[in-house]
Amino acid sequence: MKSALWIVLVALMALAIRCHNLQDVFIGRHIYFVDADCYSRMTRVRMVTSGEALIVKHHTFENWPAGTDPHTTAPMDFLIAGLYWTIEGGMRSVEWIAPKWFESSVLKMAQSEQPAVKEWARVLWVAWRERLDLAGALISPLLGFTTCLFLGYWSRWGVGKQQTEPGARRVDVRAAVPFLFAVSPILVHGTLLGRPDHQSLLILLLAVSLGAEARLAAGASIRWSIAAGVAWGLGLWVSLYEPLVLLVVVLAIWLVRAPRRLWERERRPGWIALLAVVVVALLVDGWRISAPAQEYLPYLAKWSQSIGELRSLAPSSPLLFRWLGMACLVAPVILLASVRWDRRGIAALVVLIALYALTVWQLRWGYFLALAFAMSLIWVLSVPYTAGRTLRWACRVGLWAFFLGSLWPIAREWDERFFPTMEAKRQQAMQHSEMQQLREAAERMRGPEIAPFLAPWWHSPRIAYWSGQPGVAGSSHQSISGIVDSARFYLAEDPTVAGAILKARRVAQVVGDEPGRVIATSEQVVGTPAGPRPMARRLIADASQAAPYLVPTFSSQFFQVFSVDQAKLTP
Repeated sequence: MKSALWIVLVALMALAIRCHNLQDVFIGRHIYFVDADCYSRMTRVRMVTSGEALIVKHHTFENWPAGTDPHTTAPMDFLIAGLYWTIEGGMRSVEWIAPKWFESSVLKMAQSEQPAVKEWARVLWVAWRERLDLAGALISPLLGFTTCLFLGYWSRWGVGKQQTEPGARRVDVRAAVPFLFAVSPILVHGTLLGRPDHQSLLILLLAVSLGAEARLAAGASIRWSIAAGVAWGLGLWVSLYEPLVLLVVVLAIWLVRAPRRLWERERRPGWIALLAVVVVALLVDGWRISAPAQEYLPYLAKWSQSIGELRSLAPSSPLLFRWLGMACLVAPVILLASVRWDRRGIAALVVLIALYALTVWQLRWGYFLALAFAMSLIWVLSVPYTAGRTLRWACRVGLWAFFLGSLWPIAREWDERFFPTMEAKRQQAMQHSEMQQLREAAERMRGPEIAPFLAPWWHSPRIAYWSGQPGVAGSSHQSISGIVDSARFYLAEDPTVAGAILKARRVAQVVGDEPGRVIATSEQVVGTPAGPRPMARRLIADASQAAPYLVPTFSSQFFQVFSVDQAKLTP
């Protein structure tokens, strides 16, 4: 009972920590998402919930007019849509049972003299009005909460019995597994409020997959075999990248350690379940692997350098300690020594080494490195004892002291986030204002007719979601041709050259942003320096005379929007 209560409390703590950015998501009268990719996901979900398409296999809202055939698959769409329908049903029930209760309650809170109560009244009112966005904002924290519950159950009851030396007993602090998952900054970011990204679902599925494999290494189990097969299959459905690489690593460990156990009777239902899920995935989503055109490969390499999660991690970077804590320094030695009493420790070490190498290559693997490290604490925080209860208690206290002390870098990271500097607060306020102005500009671009737009690629998914109009660029690598054309447009000094791009892409609206950022990013993508008077600078510095075919329609502190006069474009 105590263990179950602890697991629930830690999971609730994990949920609360993942909502620490509430003020960055509930801004003003609307809900905003963390990354540009989130808006592409939510555009897909809106297509599903509106009945436009049950399975979204083609994106017309990016890389206009050709569109893209994305690698994005249906499971995350269905999860968000299901949560939206649940929220919608619950709120409609409240409206039917007590039509004015919610509005009157929020009104009373808004009239409170306490600022915190007023703030919560605003958040509740926004959540009540924007139900689809609320589902998108909540899905990842809820998946993080579920993952923490699973890790608590697995570490306490599902990992299997640990072996030990003859005449000795072992004491461990298994509760550290869900605790580290709850507080690790990289895992919090992967399941953050306002981040409806498939990585949060992958974290849950790979936690189940790796946990089931560890349990199967302790002994045959049909139940855990099926759990592993379903989790691996769903992971491959969501993405054929991280789950596939990890599955290959795990299979390699099995083939080296105990190849015959892969085909034992209790393991076969798991392989059948995996195959069944993959078949369903192919029937539902089809085969989504496609390579960009050969001519755009050099641009793709340059563009990827601007994506944070595709950058490399320096082996000596302190960032690793801020994700895992200082215990990662001694964990390899302890896992290597644990082979004497539980050979699963060496398997955990192999997985960690593989994930560390992948993280050094691409930061996006950091989520799964932190997950695997948290699960490895089962063997890292374990010591043998031969005396009575007193020594057992002393060992447990010592392990908890070591573990909590190792979290000092993580504590510093959270201290900086919870108590930001004045400069950080100023930057945050500026970003909030920028997002609000961009949304206002995008909503002005709405209309009954299709009016495609050209905007910087990092803004395009947001504008497409808010305006309902398709964009030339996008935030996915499948939109690389549109990204390149938009960069060429902003770098063009000759309005005729820029107009030819607009004509070829059938663009009706153009968005101007802060010139320095647009020019620097466009130069990185195209690989050529900008001249003294590129279009990116003209759009902001001299909006009325930027080009004869551009008519200003909206202006704010950060953005300019132009309508394209098709009659004045060069034939």
